Amino acid sequence: MKHIIILLILITSFNVKAQETTLDLIAQATCDYLQSDEVVNLSGSQRTTKLGIFIIKQYNKHKEALILEGIELDFSNKDEARAFGEKVGMNMVKFCADELVALASGDEEDVEIASVNNNQYFVGEVIAINGTEFSFIQIKASNGITQKFLWLSNFIGSERLISETSEAIVGTKVNVTYKNTECYSPKLKEYIIRKEIVEIEYLD
Repeated sequence: MKHIIILLILITSFNVKAQETTLDLIAQATCDYLQSDEVVNLSGSQRTTKLGIFIIKQYNKHKEALILEGIELDFSNKDEARAFGEKVGMNMVKFCADELVALASGDEEDVEIASVNNNQYFVGEVIAINGTEFSFIQIKASNGITQKFLWLSNFIGSERLISETSEAIVGTKVNVTYKNTECYSPKLKEYIIRKEIVEIEYLD
């Protein structure tokens, strides 16, 4: 009897671990997608829609494993779909908590204070400068929200970015003035909004 009890405990533990591992796998993939160029510069509502579609695809991809773990969904049932999305979201906290905060506050970000010329502002620390054909500057605010800004044309403050190395700029606190610019994405075959830099003020 003792051996049977131990065996049952081991089987139960394995099932729980497998379920957590599968959800972690989906959560990690969703975090990676959330931080990808495909969605990072979309509005809050657009990102939410994209993530919902991505999570459905992830469920279909891991469907057999999830069914074995007792998770089988009917996506025509909104409550079931929402519940699964919440499970994935809870696991995403382990991998991209800051990005989830940014997503949750996406509606507020879309209604940022704008000047009379429709420019908007973002204050934070430069964490990366990258890109091939076009450069993007990633900036992280004090509350953990990270935004990616498009360096498309000459602007006030760009001379420092040109004259100094990326390593010298990373870690610098800046105030970015930007505008929303509509760009066509061949990959998505649709127009997307990019935050184009108008001016950078260096605060350090």
